Amino acid sequence: MRYNKLLFLFFLIWTAQVPDAHAGSTAISVPWQFNYNDQWYPAQTPFSIHTDLLSNKLIGDPFYADNETQQQWIGQRDWEYKTTFDVSDTTLSKKHLELVFTSLDTYVDVYLNDSLILNAENMFREWRVECKGLLKKNGNALRLIFHSAEKKAKELYEKYPYKLPGEERVMTRKAQFQFGWDWAPRFITCGLQNMQLEAWDDFRVAFVRMKQNYLDQSQAQLMAVVEVEAATSTPVTIVVRDKKTKRKLTESEADVIPGTNMIRVRYSLDQVYTWWCNGIGKATMYEFIFEVKGNNNQSETKEVRTGLRTLSLVNDLDSSGTSFYFELNGSPVFMKGANYVPQDVFPNRVTDENYRTLLKAVKDAGMNMIRVWGGGAYQRDEFYDLCDEYGILVWHDFMFAGGMYPFDSAYLNNVRKEAQYQVKRLSNHPCMALWCGNNECSEGWNRWGWQDGLDSAQKAEIWFGYQKIFNDILPNAVVGFSQIAYWESSPEFGRGDARHTHEGDAHNWFVWHDGEPFENYEQKVPRFMSEFGFQSMPGLKSLRMFLPDSALSLTSAAMKVHQKHSRGFAIINAYMQKQYGTVPVNFSDYVKRSQQLQAEAMTRGVTAHLDAKPYCMGSLVWQLNDCWPSVSWSMIDYYGNKKPVYESVKKLFLGE
Repeated sequence: MRYNKLLFLFFLIWTAQVPDAHAGSTAISVPWQFNYNDQWYPAQTPFSIHTDLLSNKLIGDPFYADNETQQQWIGQRDWEYKTTFDVSDTTLSKKHLELVFTSLDTYVDVYLNDSLILNAENMFREWRVECKGLLKKNGNALRLIFHSAEKKAKELYEKYPYKLPGEERVMTRKAQFQFGWDWAPRFITCGLQNMQLEAWDDFRVAFVRMKQNYLDQSQAQLMAVVEVEAATSTPVTIVVRDKKTKRKLTESEADVIPGTNMIRVRYSLDQVYTWWCNGIGKATMYEFIFEVKGNNNQSETKEVRTGLRTLSLVNDLDSSGTSFYFELNGSPVFMKGANYVPQDVFPNRVTDENYRTLLKAVKDAGMNMIRVWGGGAYQRDEFYDLCDEYGILVWHDFMFAGGMYPFDSAYLNNVRKEAQYQVKRLSNHPCMALWCGNNECSEGWNRWGWQDGLDSAQKAEIWFGYQKIFNDILPNAVVGFSQIAYWESSPEFGRGDARHTHEGDAHNWFVWHDGEPFENYEQKVPRFMSEFGFQSMPGLKSLRMFLPDSALSLTSAAMKVHQKHSRGFAIINAYMQKQYGTVPVNFSDYVKRSQQLQAEAMTRGVTAHLDAKPYCMGSLVWQLNDCWPSVSWSMIDYYGNKKPVYESVKKLFLGE
C-alpha cells in the first residue's frame, strides 16, 4: 500500500529530498554523525554502524576474506549518533508533534534536546513519541545511543531462569540471523532505517485497513476500517474516491472521541477485476483515496493500494491424511517458489532496486510464492508492493526461528505490539497469503533434544511460553488485523515424524543433512514442501570479489569463514563421489561441479513435487538468495549472479 504523507509531514531522515505531499509541508534533509574513539564522523542514511565505519575507511570490507573474524568488536560496544534539525513556525504551531521511528535496531536510548524520550528494545516495532513540549524552532539536538545487542542478549540470557534453546539471540527482538547461521555471518549491527516527525491538531488518520465482505466477478462489497487517533471529541466526514477516475464511492459521517477510533466505512464496486498470482492471470490493483475532514478545515488523506481476491489455506482431512494447499479465487494453485532471506546482513544497504531485481528474477522463473523466513526481518513496504505488482504470493513467518523464546510478561507484551503492528501494516497487500508463527521451533522442541537436562516443571513452563506466543498472541493478531490464514510452525511435522509425508507442510533435509540419496525426493513426497535444498559454491567471478587469489582453495582460512556449515564441504564431497564417482582436485572444476550437483538435486526434488500433484501442492526451494557472499544453498548469489540451479528450476516451473 502507499500512503500520502500526513498534512504536516516534516522530514524523512534518510532521504536527500522528499517532495511535498501537500502545500505547506516541509521536507528537510539532515546529516547524521557517529562517534568513534571520541571523534565524530559522517554517517550515511539510512545507516548501520558497520557500513558507516566502512565508508569512513575505519575498517576493511566486512565481507572480504576473513575480516568477519577481525570485526566482532564492533557488535560488543555501544555507539552514539547525533544530528540537529530545525522546525518551522507552522509545524511548531500544531497541537501534537510526534517523532516516529521504524526499524530502530535494537536497544536504543533516544535523547531530544538532552531529554530522554525513548528506550527502544525491538527493531520490528514502530516507536512513536510525543515531543510537543521539547521541540524548538532552531537547533533541535537528537542523539541515539545504541547499546550492544550482543552484551544485552548475554545479560538477559544469564538472568533468565532457564537456558533457552537458541542461546542468547532468543532474548532479543532483533534479526536472529545477525548472530550467525549456517549460511550467515555474525555481524550484530545497529542502525536506523526510518524516522519522521508528524504534526497534527485534533486528529490524525493512523491507518486504513481494507476488508472484503463479499467478492465475485460482478461485485465487491468492501469495508474499510479507518483508524483515527483523536485528541478531542469532534465530528468527521469520510469521503472515499477511486483514485483513477476520481469518482466518489461513498461518504459517511462519524463522531470521534479522544483516543483511538475505529470507523467502519462500507462501499461496493461493480465489474470486479480480481488479483491473480504469477502464471495464472493479471495482478490487478485498485487504488482508493480516503479523505477525513473535521472542524477548523482540518483534512487528511490516505491512499490505499490493494487487490481484490479470495485466498484460503485448505487443510482438510482426506483419504491420504490432511491436505495443505492454497485456493486463489476459488481455484487450487500449486505453489512454485523459494525461501527468501534478507538480501544483506546490513539492512540499510538494501535498495528498492535490489528488491526489484531479485523479485523480477522470481517472476521470470515462473514462481508464484516466496516464503519470508523467520530468522530474518520484516521487509520495507516496497518489497510487498513489488510482490503485489508481480503476482508473487508471500508465505510470511513471524520473526522467530530455531529456538524457544522468553515468556515473561514484558517480553510477551513486546511481541504482542510487534505482531499487531506488522500484521496491520501488511494487511492490505493481496500478495500476503499466510502468516506462520515460526521456523522449526516446534520441530526442535519435540525432536532435536532441546528438552534434555530440563525437569518436568521447567519443560512445562517453557512450553507454556511457546503456546502463549504461537497459539495465542500471534494468531489473535492475524485474526484481528487480517483476512488470511495462520499456521503455527513450519514444518508441522519434521522428518523424524512419519506424519510429515501426509499432513501439513514439510522440510526435507534427508537429502543434505542426513546424506540420503536424491531418490529420497521421489520416495518421501509431502503434501507441501516448504523447505528443501542443497549447497553449492558461488561462481568464480563472485568468489574473486570477496577472496584473494591465494585463498581460492577449500582449505584456506578465508574460504572456511565463508562456509558456515560445519560439515558443508564434506557433505558436498560425499555426494559428488556418489553421483559422479570422483571429487575434482582443480578448484575451478570443483566450483562448477558443485553447482551442477545442486542443480541436479533441486531438479529431482521439484520434479517429484510437480509430478505428485494434486497430492503435493507446493515446492519452495531453500534458498532463493544470500545475505553475504558465501557457500550456501542459494539459487542467486549475493552479487545477483544466477547459479545453474536457477535455470534448471525455472524450466520446470515454466513447464519447458
